[in-house]
This record gives sequence, structure tokens and C-alpha cells, in this order.
Amino acid sequence: MQITVVQLQAIAKTPAGKIAVVRFLPILNELMPKYGMTEPAVIAAFLAQAMHESAEFTRLKESFNYS
Repeated sequence: MQITVVQLQAIAKTPAGKIAVVRFLPILNELMPKYGMTEPAVIAAFLAQAMHESAEFTRLKESFNYS
């Protein structure tokens, strides 16, 4: 199952996120099937977590600023 730009941008909530996700689309479409992520529910869960943890792929380094 391939994800489209439209689908990924529909998930992103911020303008920066809508731009950033485009960079990662080819990588996601290549690697998700390789690691067994082929079911829509699994893909949705993975994208939700990855986009949350990376601020919609705009933060690529851990800040270690925990409160």
C-alpha cells in the first residue's frame, strides 16, 4: 500500500508539517513494506506515532528537554 502526498498532508496539522512530510514520503513508501507495515491500521498507527514524536517530521533531533 503506497501513501500519497495528499494523504500524508491531510494528516499534518501545521503548514510546516505539510511541507516536511513530502520529503519523507518516498522513504516511507520504500521502507514500510520492507518492515512488514502493509496493513492500513498498522500504517496509521506508525504514522501517528512518528508524526507525533517528530512534530510532523520537522524535528529530527532529540531535544532532551523534558519537563
